Amino acid sequence: METIYQVINLVEKYGSFSNCVLTFITICISLYATSKTICNSKDETKRNKEQYDEYIRKVDNLVENQLNYSEDVRRLQEKPYLVFENAEVSDKSDNGSTIISMVFRNSGRGSAYDLKPALKSESLKNAGKELSRYDAIRNPIAMVGEQITTVYSIESKELIDGFETQLTFTFGDASGRKYRQTFDLVINSTGDIDCPNSLEPELIESYNPVWKK
Repeated sequence: METIYQVINLVEKYGSFSNCVLTFITICISLYATSKTICNSKDETKRNKEQYDEYIRKVDNLVENQLNYSEDVRRLQEKPYLVFENAEVSDKSDNGSTIISMVFRNSGRGSAYDLKPALKSESLKNAGKELSRYDAIRNPIAMVGEQITTVYSIESKELIDGFETQLTFTFGDASGRKYRQTFDLVINSTGDIDCPNSLEPELIESYNPVWKK
């Protein structure tokens, strides 16, 4: 009988310990599962944020590309383009200097504003010889199809056949973009001028819209 009681006590004693061990193991498994869930949740949140950031970047690039395209289209629609039409020697010329009046026309798609011909031309082959602006442009705006006249002078003794020089204009369009356009001029000894080449207007200052600031 005493032996039976001892067995029962042992079972009760070690049975309680086993339950504690099982409970501890269960708690550990539960904590691990919870920790794993939290980690997975953090990883998922990070992935979602990265995907969202990438989506925002793509949308921003798409919008900027569309705005840039619209700006390019508008720039072409507003771009002035000067062409040389003719030149003649002014009756103000004398033995000391030859006054040459040159006519240009705006044949672009938009008006030219703040027209500024260079104060001096740039000689190509005849070092030291140049045209000097004789008179300012009275109306620095040329609508599409309108003519502008600019007057230059050169010392008569410097006029030779085949005198080559370059004349540069700067001007703006309706949106404030700035351009530079250069003309190659060939002048003979009588002051007659030919323009064998004119460069495409070069954009030197872009329009800065609000969305780019």
